Amino acid sequence: MLIYWRLRLIGKKGRAGKASGVADGYRIKLKKVQVGEIVLRNVDAFVFQGNSPATILLGMSFLNQTHMDNNNNLMVLRRKF
Repeated sequence: MLIYWRLRLIGKKGRAGKASGVADGYRIKLKKVQVGEIVLRNVDAFVFQGNSPATILLGMSFLNQTHMDNNNNLMVLRRKF
């Protein structure tokens, strides 16, 4: 897991919106993101400062590269490209 001092070295400081409002953090590029059999490389990401949200969320930089289908209340992702 990246720690904040390392983010300052590799990321670009910025602000982004989340459910509770706008917060500070760092824009970074993830070398690899894997969800099940879907593997994407060089995915843009934003790491918020602080402890919220405690759960890692998939952002649109990942989800825009997938097809999302609802199959009997189950979200199914398939890679677009």
